[in-house]
Amino acid sequence: MGMVITFANEKGGVGKTTSAACFAWILANYHKKKVLAIDFDAQGNLSDMLCEEAKDRGKSLCEQIGENFFSPISRFGMDIIPGKEDLVAFPDLTRNLGTGNKTLLPWLATHAYSYDFVLIDTLPHFGEITINAYAASDLVIAVTEPQYFSFKAIEIMVKNVELSRETLENEDLALRVLINRYDQNSRIHAETRNALEELYGSIIFRNFIKKRSSVEKLQMLFGDNRIRQEGLVQYYFPVQELLNWAEERNSL
Repeated sequence: MGMVITFANEKGGVGKTTSAACFAWILANYHKKKVLAIDFDAQGNLSDMLCEEAKDRGKSLCEQIGENFFSPISRFGMDIIPGKEDLVAFPDLTRNLGTGNKTLLPWLATHAYSYDFVLIDTLPHFGEITINAYAASDLVIAVTEPQYFSFKAIEIMVKNVELSRETLENEDLALRVLINRYDQNSRIHAETRNALEELYGSIIFRNFIKKRSSVEKLQMLFGDNRIRQEGLVQYYFPVQELLNWAEERNSL
């Protein structure tokens, strides 16, 4: 199986889902990687961005894991597993299967072995779903805005990743932080970014996403080719960073 990456943050509304969609598109279409995008959030925002009819056409992760089959839908050169409301019952599924925090991992190992990258978008809560994603992942990308409360959320995520390495038997789980919606004219943003780099320098993406209307439009208009091309531009650089990091990690 290729690299499994979870996009997460304990705080919502930071552009996590948009970032997951952009990374997936660039990896699949620009770098020609085989990509599986998993919407692991009952709200299904990633599904809505990547394929408006995904929830009608595709089976949710709960259905596929529960019945042990694999049936993604294809769009934008990648495969997608949509998020649906039945994901709220995922904790019940793990108990029924008796697999607990290791419910997602064996299913991916069985069905997603041919992909170069599996990208998972999670809800902003460190519960059963996110813990399962961490257990199955090689890397967690924490998307954050350069603001105080987002900064505090990164502190929590660092602790949760460290805890996951121990309790989930995933000692190689890595964490990288992507700064999003950065306003170069904001003193607070500059100070927060400097503080993040001072504390977590080695895990911060050097390339950050500036606050632009073209990026914000992606949430609702990802299917519009012009909007997508304009909004994706900034993401090409952190995606290249990711590929460089993955190559270096694989060579160790």
